[in-house]
Amino acid sequence: MKRFLSLTLALLVLATLSLHAGSDRVIQTNQLPKAAQLFLAKHFAGRNVSLAKEDRDFSGTTYDVLLADGTEIEFSSRGEWKDVDGKRTALPTSFIPAQIINALRAQHAGESIVQI
Repeated sequence: MKRFLSLTLALLVLATLSLHAGSDRVIQTNQLPKAAQLFLAKHFAGRNVSLAKEDRDFSGTTYDVLLADGTEIEFSSRGEWKDVDGKRTALPTSFIPAQIINALRAQHAGESIVQI
């Protein structure tokens, strides 16, 4: 009986946590962290935001932004870019550290960066 109660309690806790995990909600661009807003304005000026989402899970909060041209950008809770995917479209390189740009140009001259 004690084992059954422990198992039931564990399942109840997991069920409760799963209801709160993966809480995604659509937000407005002005609800993104300021750093993310500045990043978009500086490096993706003129590209419209189609969708902005706040993703909450056990590890924290992240923000996903989909631009009208299909580019997807993931930001940390502080608004720092984590992943940028141009979906086969060349990305601006102004936000990529110079060392990475130089290494890529040396090894893959003439190639465009479409994901980082």
